Amino acid sequence: MSFISYQGTEFFLFSNLKALQGINHVVTTRKGGNSSGDAAGFNLSYSVEDNPQGVALNRKIVASYLNINPENLIFPKQTHSDNIVIVTPHTTYEELQGVDALITQMHGIAIGVMSADCVPVLIADPIKRVVAAVHAGWKGTVAGIVKKTVLKMLDEFNCNPQNLFVGIGPSISALNYEVGPDVIEAVQASFPQYKKLLIAGKTEGKAYFDLWKANQIWLTSCGIPESQIETAGICTFGHPNTFYSARYFHHKTGRFGACISIS
Repeated sequence: MSFISYQGTEFFLFSNLKALQGINHVVTTRKGGNSSGDAAGFNLSYSVEDNPQGVALNRKIVASYLNINPENLIFPKQTHSDNIVIVTPHTTYEELQGVDALITQMHGIAIGVMSADCVPVLIADPIKRVVAAVHAGWKGTVAGIVKKTVLKMLDEFNCNPQNLFVGIGPSISALNYEVGPDVIEAVQASFPQYKKLLIAGKTEGKAYFDLWKANQIWLTSCGIPESQIETAGICTFGHPNTFYSARYFHHKTGRFGACISIS
């Protein structure tokens, strides 16, 4: 993993994805940028309080780095679902509503997800030349959205899990993610290994939830080699000057992006 400077901002790159020929990707930070107010920095979301012109300029910089036209930088309207869309030349704006994972084999576009503590996951198959971007908050994680995305790549594009490379992006760490009984029960229902994912919290009836490990479990269960899964290991809550964090800023903040494309 590495950070690079580009047009006044700072981007994060996964080492394993960076090494793949014909695959481009980027994880943005909040460094530099043209946003203001609570979203000050490099916000990519039009859905938070920010000036639209600043968001457009930020997206233009991301598109420039990925060598695509700004209008071909595609994000879904995320709702913490487990809905997945395959992006084709015929995909409409309406089809991107209520979606938390995108898959594509198209050239000339970049697909991405936005985050401010939830787990952004980028997946690439350099053989079949298929890429995916996944947004996994606690709801998406317990629903297995990353596993469902991988299985869709296998079913629709005949991908081999042995050929998939994955980057698990900056997000809130277990150390800073204390959850209540509703989340604890959902984790216990979804993961037989839940004892590895839940650490007793400081408050009775609460626990710390390891989102990184939970998503790693889903990915390896699909047959993806652990050696091909890179986890950033960067806590957004612990680095609020570098990444937006909804929990740190009490939801008054911007969104950074994780984007991937086929060149």
